[in-house]
Amino acid sequence: MWAKGESATIARLLNAESLEVEANFQTPSRSSVAATKLGELFLIAGETDRAIERERLDKEIAKLEAELKTTEAKLANASFIERAPKQVVEEHQRRRADFSARLAQLRKARASLD
Repeated sequence: MWAKGESATIARLLNAESLEVEANFQTPSRSSVAATKLGELFLIAGETDRAIERERLDKEIAKLEAELKTTEAKLANASFIERAPKQVVEEHQRRRADFSARLAQLRKARASLD
């Protein structure tokens, strides 16, 4: 895993006290999380304001749900599928898969804050 060798540099950039890079990391209870293309990033803080974090996650979930809905509507449109170049249709299919995966991560993170 490339990030493991760069953990000291990444920690400095984040101004983090420490950084752990684990492939099978167990989700800490009541931790803040960011779902990225690289995976899930967890912020473990002593006094994380859970209400603010829930609100942030709710907004991010709503935004992704809207993007997923738009993408699914295009893919459900037979005219779009027939007329759009193959690469465009494939890109929308990839986006749908990415949005779905990120939504699952965010919903899991949101549930952990309850």
